[in-house]
Amino acid sequence: MKILFSVGNAFVPIHQEMVVQMEQLGAEVECLTFEQSMHPEIVKERIEDADIYILAVTKVGRDVIDCAKSLKWMIKLGTGVDNIDVMYAAKKGIIVSNAPGQNAWSVAELVIGYMIGLSRKVSLLDARTKNGSWKHSLGLELYGKTLGIFGFGTIGKKLARIVDAFQMNKLAFSYHQDEKTAESLHVSFVSMDQLFSQSDYLVICTALNQTNYHIIDASVLKKMKPNAFLINISRGAIIDEKALFDALKINEIGGAALDVREIEPPEMVPDLNNLLVTPHIGGSTIESIQRIADVTLENIHRFSQGKPILHVVKC
Repeated sequence: MKILFSVGNAFVPIHQEMVVQMEQLGAEVECLTFEQSMHPEIVKERIEDADIYILAVTKVGRDVIDCAKSLKWMIKLGTGVDNIDVMYAAKKGIIVSNAPGQNAWSVAELVIGYMIGLSRKVSLLDARTKNGSWKHSLGLELYGKTLGIFGFGTIGKKLARIVDAFQMNKLAFSYHQDEKTAESLHVSFVSMDQLFSQSDYLVICTALNQTNYHIIDASVLKKMKPNAFLINISRGAIIDEKALFDALKINEIGGAALDVREIEPPEMVPDLNNLLVTPHIGGSTIESIQRIADVTLENIHRFSQGKPILHVVKC
């Protein structure tokens, strides 16, 4: 079996080990760097005779799939598959699988860092102090505040567990309501408008789809509390970035943290004191990357043995 492996930046430290293990299973492996994977023409050329394509954030649309004459299976190194045309792949008889939940703890922990960082102005005060200023600043506690979880999936549930340490009130909006888990975690499901207006910390955990593109727009930002914080660890296109940056400039909300952007890398990063921005590092921990690698290698082993593949994405 021939495997084309687009090596995401987070997997660079362990990709050689993964290649060795895939070769031990009888695979012939070709690797593309992150930079090469960002050029569709290179992907189209290299994918032509691949049986399996392993990828992270590379976009795989109809044009790429049509070039994959021998492709049987695409493996997403992570959970979200919005960068893959899953419907068209299925039409072509190509299986798509992912590694759901393997980076959930990493992402949920990063959200806590954002919440504290925004509330206590850590980034701003760090920069000022290093520039010679020693000026105190009042912040906010997480204790007793209201956390709003937009998308009550694996990450949202883990986040709900963690914030019990801060005795936060927990609200959630989800299209698929897991009432049993919500009850056990003392999470109350509310309407979308209630979530926006009542949350002190609004965390976007939902997957991107056609119905929620730019769902966080100027009208939503006006519904939020003036001292509320917006955190996005899902997909950048869920937020209308221009509307958010305009709101932050006039302090319409307390602040925002973005680990994801609509275009990555972004064309620009506003220099705003109430904005934290990181380069899509939510799932990038040593532990989570190893878990995803383990799931991927286990699945390739199953494939080589003719066994059913785990975590096949349904259309």
